[in-house]
Formats: sequence, C-alpha cells, structure tokens
Amino acid sequence: MSLLDKISSLIPYLLNLIRVFYVKCLLKDRFSVGKIPQLKNTSRINIFDKNGRIAIGDYFSMGYNTELYAWKEKIHIGSGTSLNDNCKIYGNVSIGSNCLFASEIFISSGTHTFAHLPALPIKAQDKLVSSSKAIVIEDDCWIGFGVVIMPGVYIGKGAVIGSNSVVTKNVFPYTIFGGVPGKEIGKRLDFNESFREIKSAVAEHWPFFYRGCNYRQFEIQDSLNAGLELEAVSMFLFTKSPDRKLKIAGFCAQKMLVSIFLNAEAGAELQLEAGPFELEVKLENAKSNVPDGFSQLSPEIKEKFNVITLQADQINGSAASKYIWKINSAGLQL
Repeated sequence: MSLLDKISSLIPYLLNLIRVFYVKCLLKDRFSVGKIPQLKNTSRINIFDKNGRIAIGDYFSMGYNTELYAWKEKIHIGSGTSLNDNCKIYGNVSIGSNCLFASEIFISSGTHTFAHLPALPIKAQDKLVSSSKAIVIEDDCWIGFGVVIMPGVYIGKGAVIGSNSVVTKNVFPYTIFGGVPGKEIGKRLDFNESFREIKSAVAEHWPFFYRGCNYRQFEIQDSLNAGLELEAVSMFLFTKSPDRKLKIAGFCAQKMLVSIFLNAEAGAELQLEAGPFELEVKLENAKSNVPDGFSQLSPEIKEKFNVITLQADQINGSAASKYIWKINSAGLQL
C-alpha cells in the first residue's frame, strides 16, 4: 500500500473521531459512549433539556440522517447495536445490546394529546397534558425497514419485527411480528418455559441469559465452555417456582461486591474474591431497591418467570468494569 493510500484510509477514521469528539464537547456529561463508535457525517445526536441523558455502549454505529434526540428523559443503547440510515429515535427509549435496525425506523416515547379536551386545539392540549411512555427493546432484536414503534411498547429479547410494521402492543421474546397493526406471525423459538438451572455451555439455555451478555463471545462458541462474560448488571430468567436459594458458579477477575435480586421480593449481597467461585445464596427480603431493569420488563415476563438480577460493584463502591466476571451456571433451588 502506497503512502497516499495509507493517508486516504486514515481520513474516514479521523473524521469519525472528530464527529464523536464534537458531540461529547456539545453535550458534556449528559452524553456517554463506549469504544469505537461509528457516526456518519449527517448523523445527529442532541439533548434539548439539562436533565436529559444519552448513554451508548461499545461498538455502536449509526447511519446517514439517523437522529437520537432526548429531552427530559434518557436514551440508552447497548453495545454492538447498529442503526441504519434515516432512523429517528426520540424521547425515553431503551435499546439493548446486539440489535440490528434497518433504515427508516421511527421510535418515539412521546405523542400529541388530542382526547383530553377534544374541542381544544391539539397544540393547546399538548401544553396541558404531557404524553410520554417509555419504550423498551431488549437484546438481539432485528427491526425491519420502515417500522414504527408506538409509545409504551415492550419488545422482548430476540424478537424480529417485519418491514413496514406498526407495533402498538408488547412483543413476547423470540416472536416474529409483523403487519399493520402488528401481530405475531411466527416464532424464532419457544420461550414459554425456562429451566431451574441454566449453563453457559448449553445452547438451549442461552436465551435465558436475558440481559448483560458479551454477545461477541458467541462468535467463538467454544469460549462459552469457560463461562459467559457479563456486564456489571445482568439478568437471568428461570422457571417460575417457590425456590429461594441461588446456586451460582463462575470466575471473577477482581474482588467485587454483588447484589442479587429475585423478582422484586428477595435479595442478598455477597463479596467475591478474584478467582473461581461456586456459591449457594439464600435470598431473603430485599434490603435495597431493585434495579430499574426489573421494572422495565413486561407483565407477561414477570408472570411467567423468576427473574434474577445481578449487580456487580467494585469494593470501593464504583461500578464494576465490563466483562470482569463470567458465569458457568446459575440455578434456583428450594
């Protein structure tokens, strides 16, 4: 490769760095982004209220004319998610990791008010009543071309939304969904029954590691035999039962404190030393607030499964780094 070719190949990389730096300077501490983001020259990110936030994970990319706009609430996007051209994402929206968005997608947690005082002009009603309902899209979802997602919708992990669909109601995990208005048209897999124990080396168990996985690890599946790497906050789904004891095994790269929550009812805290671990923890009445992630789940998920949420912190109280621990197995027992 000639020197000119090397310089030419560096130009897009440098321009991307400048775009990311500009957004960080513009929005300061209200905006955060992980490693190696990719923004096009017409990508637009902005926050229109001092209380708004936008937080994005590693390896994120957004296409031409795609917009992320927040007001008083927060947009959150997980690692490895890509937004193609002309996507519009506004308001209180949470998007998981490893999601694929085609072009021309519209997602807004807000809408106009027209039925509060029907005789009043819509703009006047908007000033009287604020209408915003959070939208949650879980990990590993594929959203097709031209999809519209309405306020208050929950889209479960692994769902596929067909092109030009209008999503007006919750979508169960691993469902194939399409139409106007949208409805279930198929399934990727049967997600109605989980297990009392899930293992990183068993493919049938992978969907029930519901949040917080390192999805890049699935590209080298043999690595899963040594455990599934987790983010600081992760979530597992188990068969619904009266079980109140968590058995968990894995490896921790550094000393840390782990808070464990079972649904919104019970919890425990434990300190992990660096190295392999295998523990049984009795889950009793929760002594602290359950993380926000549980409240985001749809009622159907909460009804069908026991939900374990793990929150890892360094001993000094700061949030643990990503993927500093891994889980081989986790299960609930009486």
